[in-house]
Amino acid sequence: MGLLRIVAALALAASAGCLRSTSFHCSDNAACGTGGTCESTGFCSAPDPACSSGSRYSDTAGSPYSGQCVGGVGIDGGIDTHMGGEGGMDCYGTGLLNICLTSPAPTLSLSSNINTDTDGMCLAGYPNVCAIGATDVTVTGTVRATGGKPLVLVAANTLTITGTLDASSTSAGAQGAASRAECTAAAGTNNTQGAGGGAGGTFGGQGGNGGNGDSGGANVAGGAAPAPTTQATLVGGCGGSAGGTAGAAGGPGGRSGGAIYLIAGAQLQIPGHVYASGAGGGGGASSSGGGGGGTGGMIGLDAPAVTVGGSVIANGGGGGGGAAQGGGNTGSPGGDGTTTATAATGGAGGGAGTNGGNGAAGATLTGGTATSSASGGGGGGGGAGIIRVFPTQTLGGTISPPAT
Repeated sequence: MGLLRIVAALALAASAGCLRSTSFHCSDNAACGTGGTCESTGFCSAPDPACSSGSRYSDTAGSPYSGQCVGGVGIDGGIDTHMGGEGGMDCYGTGLLNICLTSPAPTLSLSSNINTDTDGMCLAGYPNVCAIGATDVTVTGTVRATGGKPLVLVAANTLTITGTLDASSTSAGAQGAASRAECTAAAGTNNTQGAGGGAGGTFGGQGGNGGNGDSGGANVAGGAAPAPTTQATLVGGCGGSAGGTAGAAGGPGGRSGGAIYLIAGAQLQIPGHVYASGAGGGGGASSSGGGGGGTGGMIGLDAPAVTVGGSVIANGGGGGGGAAQGGGNTGSPGGDGTTTATAATGGAGGGAGTNGGNGAAGATLTGGTATSSASGGGGGGGGAGIIRVFPTQTLGGTISPPAT
């Protein structure tokens, strides 16, 4: 038996909050042994090149994950949305997550903000997410989701969003649940005469490159955005990188949108709005580069019937403007990711500094690239977030970016 399975089996004997009497919930990677990973589902996985994601759940993971490839459970004709559980538990979800409810309350109406790190409604046994459930769940008014963990709402029957559920980040400092700062986007190059702009974040779509700065007629490189990679777990997006400094600080990168997953055993109805857009990058000052915009986050919709009459949005933020030489020159911050399919605009350059790139929106998944400058370069726009729907079905309303 491998080390991962030995560790999980030993821990199982002391575990009292598992989904099944034969499953083990991890709290961090250390609990999964050498080379193991504690996935967002709360179960351990180990590397396995036979899986497209590169890893497979251990045999001690709860149903339906045990022995399955990470990211493959419930896809391509997987489990039913509703699963009968042991000891009165019923489990829901066919895609990235499967959440079990024990004797859920008949109804739950949510109208107050939720901190996913501290809210008392978060179910025990799911250390990596804040899962909140009932037989029927309704979101009314405006509910902002903050904190370090993704928010998961699960209804045994019907989940309805009549108001606004929002895990977006903003340049004013708001941070959506599980939003992230820079992942791998490169910062702009520092230079006292004209620094490069930071790259926009990459997630579902690639961020825009930061604009070059200028040093006596020679280009100073802006940050380069990496290519997108497959996302098999529930996480927030990626923030943009900071602009290069020129004595004065470069503009900070915008944080990403957060992560929301909505599960219903029968139907998911969204006459309202679900948002997880990224923040705009900050403007540079006095020859500094603008910061890159953050990407949209991740929104999962998981139900046999999903109806959208309103909107589901995970757009990128605009890059911040670069600045020309001189203490009075400051670039404007990029626009925050929008709540429509219209792109967030890049911030205006200060003096001869260039504008930032626009954020991704609609079918345009890539963030806008900032142009080169005779002084500080603008930041690149943030790439698109990710919207997933399980099982595959046609959605109405406004969906940005398109669901996959």
